[in-house]
Amino acid sequence: MNLSIENILLIGSLLLLISIIAGKTSYKFGVPTLVLFLGIGMLAGSEGPGGIIFDDPKLAQFIGIVSLNFILFSGGLDTTWSSIKPILWQGVALSTLGVLITAVSVGTFVYYITDFTIYESLLLGSIVSSTDAAAVFSILRSKSLALKSNIRPTLELESGSNDPMAYVLTIAFLGLVINQDQEQSQNILSVIPLFLQQMVIGAIAGLLFGKASKYIINSLKLDFEGLYPVLVIALMFITFSATDFVGGNGFLAIYLCAVYLGNQDIIHKKTILKMFDGLAWLMQIVLFLTLGLLVFPSNIVPVIGVGLLISAFMIFVARPIGVFLSLIPFKIKNRKKAFISWVGLRGAVPIVFATYPLLAGIEKAEMIFNIVFLITLTSILIQGTTLSVFAHWLHVSLPEKVKLKGPLEIFFDENPKSEIGEINLVENDFAVGKKVVNLGFPKNALITMIKRNEKYITPSGSTILESGDKLIVLSDKKESIDFIEESLKRNEIILKKRFIIFVETTELSHSLIQNALKIANNQDIKFCLVHQSNSFLPKIMDATERLIAIRKDKTEALIKLKEIAKEDFPAENVEFLVSEEKINQLYEQLKNPKYEDYIFVGLKGTSYIKKHLIGSIATQITDNINSTVFALPFRESKFDIEEFFVGISNTENFNFDALNKTIEFFPNLEKVNLFTISNNSDNQLLSRDILDKVHHPKNMEFEVTYRVISDKEKLKETIECSEDHTNKLLVIQKGARNFSDKMFRNYFTNEFVYEGKFPMIILPHNEVTLVD
Repeated sequence: MNLSIENILLIGSLLLLISIIAGKTSYKFGVPTLVLFLGIGMLAGSEGPGGIIFDDPKLAQFIGIVSLNFILFSGGLDTTWSSIKPILWQGVALSTLGVLITAVSVGTFVYYITDFTIYESLLLGSIVSSTDAAAVFSILRSKSLALKSNIRPTLELESGSNDPMAYVLTIAFLGLVINQDQEQSQNILSVIPLFLQQMVIGAIAGLLFGKASKYIINSLKLDFEGLYPVLVIALMFITFSATDFVGGNGFLAIYLCAVYLGNQDIIHKKTILKMFDGLAWLMQIVLFLTLGLLVFPSNIVPVIGVGLLISAFMIFVARPIGVFLSLIPFKIKNRKKAFISWVGLRGAVPIVFATYPLLAGIEKAEMIFNIVFLITLTSILIQGTTLSVFAHWLHVSLPEKVKLKGPLEIFFDENPKSEIGEINLVENDFAVGKKVVNLGFPKNALITMIKRNEKYITPSGSTILESGDKLIVLSDKKESIDFIEESLKRNEIILKKRFIIFVETTELSHSLIQNALKIANNQDIKFCLVHQSNSFLPKIMDATERLIAIRKDKTEALIKLKEIAKEDFPAENVEFLVSEEKINQLYEQLKNPKYEDYIFVGLKGTSYIKKHLIGSIATQITDNINSTVFALPFRESKFDIEEFFVGISNTENFNFDALNKTIEFFPNLEKVNLFTISNNSDNQLLSRDILDKVHHPKNMEFEVTYRVISDKEKLKETIECSEDHTNKLLVIQKGARNFSDKMFRNYFTNEFVYEGKFPMIILPHNEVTLVD
């Protein structure tokens, strides 16, 4: 049967209906749904009862790319950052190094058992090197299979992010096959810049388009809720096509864009998630039906032998090698690695990638396509039907069946709402005139209803709050509702100040604590003493003994902290924390929405090795904590600050708000010197308007000036203080860190931190928020 305008809709809708009905019953017989879709497509094709003649690789490729856009975008929207953050680098390793090892392994095997050239073999290996997002998402989420630890997010992150690597390898080796006559070394080296270009541009574009998409969705006021999913579809295709146009990887870009959007507050998020979930299923069905129509079963018969051999090698050898080698740096049990390697499902993506050789017209293109189709079919049939069995054998499944939940269900399960409260808004309240989506509402609370003019409104993200509104709020505890009410009703949210002091358990810490008390200046400030313990214990040590040793070290450190507190805080209420966690994880434990944190850390001279290779507590804090940091030398001196030296290079992004808040701690301040380091003495960076942004708190008067300093050494001479009297303070804002900075510690702020001579304040990044 030939497809025509008259019958294409009828045939397409019938195939879609049959696929849905077949998919509903398929798991009763243990057959993955995707195999049914492929089978229905083959039965409807030219060599099946349907007799539909379809032999258009270009159209199939177009349908495949469009479908993959929806599937990857939907998978990204469903990916919660909290679930993938602990396994981020494992997923990245699997989706890059794992794919590369699998491609090379399969390619080498194909080269030795067939008459393919080395480039043709590696092309085939590249096409089948990635796991398929559609297959993994579909099978994992449709089986009632609960997995231990972080195995499920690892598998979903890998399958959602490894297509770009396989795509780059496919395109690169396809180019090498077409140009096999050129010098080999030159051909192979050409793959590297292509890979870097695709991945770097794709990643940057994905994040940029994600941020731009959030702004557009929340700012563009549409009259109908149903238009918001349409808007997101448009943004999705713009992200893919624009990234591809500038030479980046569009698949990586749309996945990262979706992950970013899925973890942000956007208008009508629930509607968008549900629509994309349905569209992803539709695209999976359409994609597999199309690929089923495209294949000619009679052409597969001659390659069954070699195809099954390659498929077996990939499943039992290449995939496990790729998984085990790429996960060497991570502490993962072998049985978990074995299960991850077994869930190396191939699906529609390899078949779509196999259309590229067909369109390029290379000699063995048809044979490659048929082998890839056979590999995909056997992978889904063998691995897809045995996931539950292998999970049980390898002891990675939980004992009972757990129903998989969507993002909204997860939200309610993780944040049970046991308290209800009413918040009345009046004219001058902070929340009046703002959209719900821009309130930064806590994740543990929900506005369920708004009473306005005796009518009840179900709010959405685009709902603008008005004076007189009564908000019905659900939360996990009463304290949260009280804090939310306080936040929504104030024109400016006033937080209690907290000084977090990172201390050593030695006498050195006394001067740091005394200076922090001096800066507090009898204000109502909460103090918290923190010590990062370092238990250097051998990895081969018994786990129980290791835990006992860590607890002993922490207990001893806590006792010493309390002894220090007795000397320095005779009347103050002080909190304590001793932890062996990394700085960023340690700070996550401390975070509290009621406090505005100021971090104190002591400075001392650092050795060359520590400076260039290891880093120090001070630089870890400045790198990982985006709060105002007081970095003060460990020395006893009269600490009475009279002059600020504030380094500024970009007036638009400078955090004047943080600077002005910091000034309030220094009542004896006489002068604020804004400076730029430049060889050009005529460099007048700041205008009068910029100088005026430095505010004078009540009962304080000081002079604000601007100067150009020729170099860093001149700056050091200018801010040098005597050993027994400290009256000058260097103020620097955190800046962007690039790879070379981190690698060699060659960073303006770090240079002063490592010398340990100059008292400093390091301001946080200037955070920009959306406004209506």
